[in-house]
Amino acid sequence: MAGRADVVVGMPVYGTDGQLLGEVAAAGNRTFAQAEPNYRAGFTAAHDERYSGRQFEDAEPELRREYETRSTGTTGRTTGSGDNWEHLREEIRSGWNRARNS
Repeated sequence: MAGRADVVVGMPVYGTDGQLLGEVAAAGNRTFAQAEPNYRAGFTAAHDERYSGRQFEDAEPELRREYETRSTGTTGRTTGSGDNWEHLREEIRSGWNRARNS
């Protein structure tokens, strides 16, 4: 897949950026496929007007709240993969940083 680029708001997923994402995924003992949705969420959030002019650390409480709301049902139990914010934070932050530095 070298040279391929899937785009969401200009987000390169493969190629040189995929290498970075692969490194982030490997550091967390996760596959590229597991890490990519979190990277994409961070990239997309960095372009969201609600977070305009803010650093990741400033927006993080809201991003975390959104993540936790999406990942739990009305019972309060996790509906997704069971990953918590702390586990996924670096993948999300990597996407955010890539969007802001591109």
